Amino acid sequence: MFNDTYELYLVSEVVDKEGTTVDRNMKINFTRKGIAWESDHGTKFQNPAGEDLVSAFNGTIKPPSWSKAPFELDPDDPLNNAFLNEPFIVWMRVAAFPTFRKPYARIEMPLNPELKERTTGR
Repeated sequence: MFNDTYELYLVSEVVDKEGTTVDRNMKINFTRKGIAWESDHGTKFQNPAGEDLVSAFNGTIKPPSWSKAPFELDPDDPLNNAFLNEPFIVWMRVAAFPTFRKPYARIEMPLNPELKERTTGR
């Protein structure tokens, strides 16, 4: 459904044993779980009743721009599909003000305090 994809890297320079400066790129892992409000997940947004989401969505058509059906959004976690998919819930949340931010993901590793200071407020 969403075609935005991000990869975050911590880019730093390291001096090796010979004294040569080497660029080091470390991938920063993040999760897309835990980004929706608790009041939205399971209360405001609920999947159709029934045991199987495929049969629950039988007879419906996905929008043409969506690459996947709602019940196929998270193949790794069957409980994170359809209307309970957290990125979908965040996307559907109405903004109260004209300037707003919607979380994309949560970083899963401790950040260097220096890195945190440089990214705060952006």
